[in-house]
Amino acid sequence: MTIPTPRYPDLSAGILVGGASRRMGFSKARLSLPDGTLLLQHKLNLLEPFVAEIILAGAPDRSLPELSSSKLTIVYDQKAYTGPLEGFYSLFQAVKTPYLFITACDMPYFSCPLLEALYQVARKENRAVVPLNESGPVYLFSIFPVSLLKPLEELRKTTTALKSLAQILDIHWFEPEKWLKFDPEGRFYQNLNFPEDYQRFLQETV
Repeated sequence: MTIPTPRYPDLSAGILVGGASRRMGFSKARLSLPDGTLLLQHKLNLLEPFVAEIILAGAPDRSLPELSSSKLTIVYDQKAYTGPLEGFYSLFQAVKTPYLFITACDMPYFSCPLLEALYQVARKENRAVVPLNESGPVYLFSIFPVSLLKPLEELRKTTTALKSLAQILDIHWFEPEKWLKFDPEGRFYQNLNFPEDYQRFLQETV
């Protein structure tokens, strides 16, 4: 199989797929668009032209749907269901490129222009680029240098809190005045937690 040449050969994408999904009631990796396409497959399709590889990280007992991508790798968390920080660690252990973009399978409003803007800053400054919204950092739509692996390995020994990343990262905060030009409605950081969130998303995309 011929693997398409990525626009950014030094960038990989990691997608977290391993949460317990207790609030949704079923695996978020199986969320679909109104036409029946899996939301996760749709995200793979959007990412493929940009990145060298796509890595999914989840719990070992998490059954994933059949997916199609020539760049796909699946890895498993050592400490299942302990939160997204463990997923970050799984992704950083597997990545082969200097930079890693991380997002989650339950974030349906993907902005390719914003991804490109974050990447340009990350490459120029060689540090993490993390959007900020009114609630704080959006770590699940951010780009990180792979040098984060060793500090992350130590951090996960003492905490499972994703917000603790700020303790070990040199961060360029991508504030609203920067990202609004790429996503004027501020949807890129929205996720689907409850069945009513999913139903609302389906109604909006019909």
